[in-house]
Amino acid sequence: MSLLRRFAECARGGAAIEFAIIAPGMIALLFGMIEVNELIGADNRTHNIATALADVTSRDVAITNAEMTGAFDAAGTVVFPGATNRVRMRITAVKPISAGQGEALWSDGRGFAPYAEGATVTMPPQVDTPCGGPSVMFAEAEFDFKSPAGIVLGMSTYTLKQKVVMCPRVVNVVSRDRTS
Repeated sequence: MSLLRRFAECARGGAAIEFAIIAPGMIALLFGMIEVNELIGADNRTHNIATALADVTSRDVAITNAEMTGAFDAAGTVVFPGATNRVRMRITAVKPISAGQGEALWSDGRGFAPYAEGATVTMPPQVDTPCGGPSVMFAEAEFDFKSPAGIVLGMSTYTLKQKVVMCPRVVNVVSRDRTS
């Protein structure tokens, strides 16, 4: 009986038991917060790629091959150093037809097939003719996000997608010079 009473009064192992019960949940919560933070950051960087690509091309008059290569290189490497093989980008000059629909005037892509000239392009539905002009620059970016926890747990890759529309700033229609 005294052995049972001593066991009930002993609290030396209580902290270890409490830790063993609480620690797995706290560790899972910590890694979950890290995972969500990484995912949000990657989605923001994917949006920055599309925005940078649309912004750079909308400031030009006629885009050359070298300028297009430079725009793709800059957008991919500045935002995701070391992960450029998981980034896909496409920029298209679009003649808006109706809300969310347009006709491709020209298109270039890296990791994406460009739209054929005259092809129907589906843009974000709120886009009609935001510029009041005959064209818009439509940039698309996708990034294959491999989560830190997913590598350990064997989870799949998430594909983050962003679309951005900007108005040409210098001319009504930014042209594409494929000869240089």
